[in-house]
Order: sequence, then C-alpha cells, then structure tokens
Amino acid sequence: SWRFRGLTPTYDPVATTRNRTGQQVFQMPANTGSVTLQMLCGTGFVGTLKNVQAVQMDTILAQPFDLYIAMGQSQMACTTNALGIIPEIDYCFDPTLLYFPGSTYAGHGTVMGAVDALRAPLQANSETAGAVTPGMRSSGVSPAIAFAKAIRAATAGGRNVVIVQAAVSSTNLIGTGGAWNPVGSNPFAYNHAVSIIAGAMAAAPAGSKIKGVLWAQGESDLTTMAADMTVYPPAWAAMRMAFETTWTANGWTDAPVTWMIATTPPDAVSVNVPNFIAMQTKMDSTSGDALSQARCRVVNRAAGVEADGVHATAASNRAVGAAMAARFLAGA
Repeated sequence: SWRFRGLTPTYDPVATTRNRTGQQVFQMPANTGSVTLQMLCGTGFVGTLKNVQAVQMDTILAQPFDLYIAMGQSQMACTTNALGIIPEIDYCFDPTLLYFPGSTYAGHGTVMGAVDALRAPLQANSETAGAVTPGMRSSGVSPAIAFAKAIRAATAGGRNVVIVQAAVSSTNLIGTGGAWNPVGSNPFAYNHAVSIIAGAMAAAPAGSKIKGVLWAQGESDLTTMAADMTVYPPAWAAMRMAFETTWTANGWTDAPVTWMIATTPPDAVSVNVPNFIAMQTKMDSTSGDALSQARCRVVNRAAGVEADGVHATAASNRAVGAAMAARFLAGA
C-alpha cells in the first residue's frame, strides 16, 4: 500500500513544504498489485480529507496532447488576483485534463517542464525588475481552467486536453522594451513562453499538437498607447508570427491556430480602457475593420472588477474562459 506521511506542517511524501489546503496532487512511482491507500497523520494534525482519487496514469500520459497555450499578463496568470477558488467549480477531477506549469513552486508541487494535473490555481510567473519572478506562487482562478473544462467536453476520447500556462503578470507588449516584443531589448516574457512551450512539446507524446492560444494582455500598455491605440495590433501580429514560425518549423501545429483574446473588464478605472477594448474588439477576424487579424477571436467581458479597479473577479474569469471555449468551438 502507498502511505502518505501527514506530519504537520508538511505532508508531501515526495517533495517539500506541501502545507496548504485545497486540491493537492501527488505524483507517485509506478505501482502494481496494491489496492489500498493509507494516509498516516502525525501528532497535531487538524484537517479534513474530503475526496481521494487514485489514478493509474501510464495509459493516459501516453495519449497525444491537444495543447492550448495561455499567455498574456495578470488577467491570465492570476498570480495575486481573481481570488476566491470554489472547489465545486474550479477543481478538476478528470485525469485527462493536464497542464504544464509556468512556475516551479514546491508548495503546489509544480515543476516547469513537467506535466501535471490541471488544478486551481494554475501556477504562473510575475515580473520583477525586468525578469520573471523565480518560484512565484499563484493564488487566483485563471480563465484557462473553465476553457479547458469546456474543451474537454467537446474533445474525443484518446487525447488529453493540456493547458500550457505561459502568462507573466505585469508585462507589456508595446515598444522596444516590451516584454512580449520578440525583437525588443528585453523580451523576457516572450522568451519565458518560448521556453515553457518548447519544454511542453519535448515532454508531450508523439502526435501531440498545439491547437489554440488564449491571450489576455494590455493593461501594462494603456498609458503608452493613450495617444494611439492602433500601434497594438501590428505589434501583436509580429509577436504571433514569431511564435508560429517556430511552431510551424518544428511541426508542432497541423495548421495555423486560432488565438482567443479576452478583453479587460469594461469598468476598470483607467480612462484608456474603453478605447483599448474598442481596439481589441476590432482585431477580431470577423470585425470587417482595418485592424482585424486573421484567426483572431475576441471575447468581451461583462462588467466586474475587484477592488483594485484593474483585475477581473474569479467569477468573471470563469465566465470569459467558458465564452472563449464556446467561440473557439463554434469557429466564428
């Protein structure tokens, strides 16, 4: 039998510092013949174990991955925003829902480059002094969770639905110093995403493909673009081309994929938000506007921000993630 040692405050039998509540995932060595799972709790343990799901993963992990790349800044990364995880809504119990973390964080047992069970919160990185924050812990509800669940329901068996969490909070796109500008002076967010995606594809089984991209970004560019919002679409297109050139060269996609954009909350406090939302809406491939982008689908949020006046609530992220999936599946 496998035995969890539940010695407070640490109860991780493999790594360290797994002393948090919530949905925990433990990766154990291959096992044959045992049918019993024991949890041993040391002196002073106080807690409740509500559900246990033991899954033999060999066959599942050998199935091809349908990968969806989550990129952008805090509205997607949710490192310190969109708080309020609801187990009945946000936890994931389907073992064919997986993800590649964007941050190595021992408290959640996540390691960049290693596939993990999809769970809330998805670990991502933030920006510190022009670089990604090492060992960042995320706490919020990313739109990618609801998106993945909806996509799973519409995906045939025999393939896994996999999120690659490559977003980095507090990052910009516009200008030579843009963190997402692939030809800029310090494209650390772009380079981080390139690395995370390459690691995911290296770890994925044969037949795995990138199927789509989720993008939520722009709040860090609002002041820069105040005078001219039209600089954003060509910068975004150049970034997308840089990513897709690599993906095509490596055979990571069957064809150029659809990019889903979630706009910022309309009641965010910046005076530039209405113009920014209008500009991103015009980027939709069906808009008929000169700013439209091929294979781009834009999903607008309903009003609803947290007290900081910038970030969407967890409820908003659930709604926009589901809406992104619906639009993606509809193909229009």
